[in-house]
Amino acid sequence: MNDKYYLTFASILFLSTYILIVPLWIVNLSFVFIIVFSTNKIKVPVSIILLFTASYLNSTIDINGDIGNYQYLYDNIFNNNVTYEFNSEPVIIYIFKLFNLINLDFRSVLFIQSLSFNLIMLFVSIKLLGNRGLNYFAILMIFPPYIQMGLYLYRQSLGVVIFLFAVCLQNNATKVSFFILSILSHSASLFYISLVLIKDKCSKYIDFKFLMLILLLLLFFPIKNEFITWLLSMLKGFSYEINRKVDFFLRDDISSTFSLFSTIIIPLHALYLYVLLYFFKNKNVKVNAFLFIFLMVYLFILLTRNFSFLPTRFGLIVIMLGPIFFGGVLESYKNRNYIYFHSFFVFFVMVSFVRFVIINDVGNNNISFLNNNMFYFNML
Repeated sequence: MNDKYYLTFASILFLSTYILIVPLWIVNLSFVFIIVFSTNKIKVPVSIILLFTASYLNSTIDINGDIGNYQYLYDNIFNNNVTYEFNSEPVIIYIFKLFNLINLDFRSVLFIQSLSFNLIMLFVSIKLLGNRGLNYFAILMIFPPYIQMGLYLYRQSLGVVIFLFAVCLQNNATKVSFFILSILSHSASLFYISLVLIKDKCSKYIDFKFLMLILLLLLFFPIKNEFITWLLSMLKGFSYEINRKVDFFLRDDISSTFSLFSTIIIPLHALYLYVLLYFFKNKNVKVNAFLFIFLMVYLFILLTRNFSFLPTRFGLIVIMLGPIFFGGVLESYKNRNYIYFHSFFVFFVMVSFVRFVIINDVGNNNISFLNNNMFYFNML
């Protein structure tokens, strides 16, 4: 018995020392490796530890750009002159007021926000895929777009994770309540909710020929910027909130546009290819909600890829949460190509994470962590 207690104490001491002293990105990467390649008995406790260590690393995001704007909002949360523009999407106001009332500093707020995101995604992963969902949850914790965009685009990210949480629920009344909460977090959720509502009517038309034809059309004929600009301009004049969003999308920011070879969407190309192969070899495929959302959002990204902001904002759900959709589609539609695509994705994310830590070259380079000194950072 004493030997058992001694071994337990020594294991806890070693683990604690490892987490505190070793650079945190190595800690997270090693935990992901253990989760992906271990038995179910080990996956759960390691996933819980990763939940906290990943949240801590994400919360070290540098306070500039939109994060600086959120800090200003938090410091002036009871000033109506500052909060008025968020009145139509008020969830962030209520969250910040709660944190402000208990006198949390902004860095602690960032950690709690990151932890809440990760908790929701842990639930979604398990609900969607059971124990195998832990593998994809672990991969998500080191997925550069998720690390970068989760807190930087906090309101939209919150809307996205609440939406996915709602999709996983069985009770329709509860699902509708969370859909509404998602919209009140960020109005872009209306786009995703509309996909859920039209899925049953549209999914019956999706087959290999449709997917191949639409892909070829969008690869060679993305929508012209002039047409999108004209379409968005037509929306102006209805309300202040709509005008503000239209003006945002009409900003000219060439750095936010995609090319077909953008690193950030390579996994999406691979997943679409997998779906094509699956539909080619299988007839009468039943399209579930996650597959339908992925297909529609991916095609929307291709359609609008040359227009600043639009693909990233409306494509955020599959860009930021790529591992969840990759896992959801791969595990639901298995064929003999499964192992190759799964191995590719795990390898791709791990390499991308290491590269991201070293040179921060994935996604938006203006979003940085620890003044680009993440490589040596530990919790001690």
